[in-house]
Amino acid sequence: MKKILAATILAGAMAATSVWAIPSSGQVNVTRIDGYYTSNGGEFTVAAVDQSFSFQTFCLEKNEQVGSNPHYYEINPYDAAKAGGVSGWTTLPDNTQGDPISLGTAYLYSQFRKGTLDGYDYTPGSGREASAGLLQIAIWWLEDEQSLNNPLNNPFLDLLATKGPIADWKVDADGAYGVKVLNMYNVARDQTLVFKQDFLYVPDGGLTLAFLGMGLAGLAGMRRIRK
Repeated sequence: MKKILAATILAGAMAATSVWAIPSSGQVNVTRIDGYYTSNGGEFTVAAVDQSFSFQTFCLEKNEQVGSNPHYYEINPYDAAKAGGVSGWTTLPDNTQGDPISLGTAYLYSQFRKGTLDGYDYTPGSGREASAGLLQIAIWWLEDEQSLNNPLNNPFLDLLATKGPIADWKVDADGAYGVKVLNMYNVARDQTLVFKQDFLYVPDGGLTLAFLGMGLAGLAGMRRIRK
């Protein structure tokens, strides 16, 4: 990649990808494909160094960046971005710092992952680029990474609003829709971990998504607390 890309990524397989039970840690390369992305956002392509899996992704944290390949990753047990991004962080149950993904992000990504996101153009080219840009902005807004004067002008945020108050989609996902987070990092010269990105994926290939249709009944949870 010629540009340093905005970081913390939502990762998901294309509908045609058959292998989804990826290892709990490993190494991946991050690239982008012409006709699949726009600006500094998604879609991104994440592929195992050993070529055992690949999937499409979106940034979660706007001010985190991707360096040179390859990257290491580990699955976050609390579905949280590790470095916090623009919106900051909260204290996770293991007393580490992180930024849990929102319910709206989990829903939109799960639909994208299944190839059934209403209004998304999956055909490579200008239409897909436009869809990717709009979905990226929706995710950044849901993660408090970007402000919008009128969020409902975004078709994917408007889609959420047809299912419940848009503000309610900003609560923590708390495992909803089976979407998980992969924390990306590089190893510094002193062998310390330098966190770079965060990806989402579905451990079982998305089979649970058909059964996890978690509506707004769970929205009574606490709103996201940021520090």
